Amino acid sequence: MLACWFHKCMFSSLCIRRVLELFTQDWSLSKRLRMPALSHRQKVHNVELAFQVLKVNGVDLKEEHGE
Repeated sequence: MLACWFHKCMFSSLCIRRVLELFTQDWSLSKRLRMPALSHRQKVHNVELAFQVLKVNGVDLKEEHGE
């Protein structure tokens, strides 16, 4: 479910940034995101960064079915 949500939000660096900053209370995430994310590569970078931040903060990223 989490992966699905991030996939849908992939176009929105602002959405990802806000959620992560609120979750981690790390207000410097904006400096590491590529904004505006115009290319697919920039969007992928932002989503990968989001997953890394979540993993570091102890969020289990496994899907319900283990995929």
